[in-house]
Amino acid sequence: MQRLRESIADDDPDWGWDALTASPHRSIGPQRAQLADALIQLRDQHRITRQQAAAAILDLDSRSTRFVGASLLEAVARSVGASRTPGGLEIAA
Repeated sequence: MQRLRESIADDDPDWGWDALTASPHRSIGPQRAQLADALIQLRDQHRITRQQAAAAILDLDSRSTRFVGASLLEAVARSVGASRTPGGLEIAA
């Protein structure tokens, strides 16, 4: 995660891609169920559509790392201030 933070802070897409593609492969099995539960909650709160939730859950149920990778990238980007929260707030790292 630190390597990914540094690559985003340094605006180095190549190094960031290597870090991003390596991260999701580390013991994420149990977390996939938690992510699916969170997606269902977001759907029930009408924060995402049924189709968005279904697509993400299908991705979580496969060997794909796209959803997990995108989630990690967004979280790290927000932590280094490269991305704002949906409400427009910047999060201090």
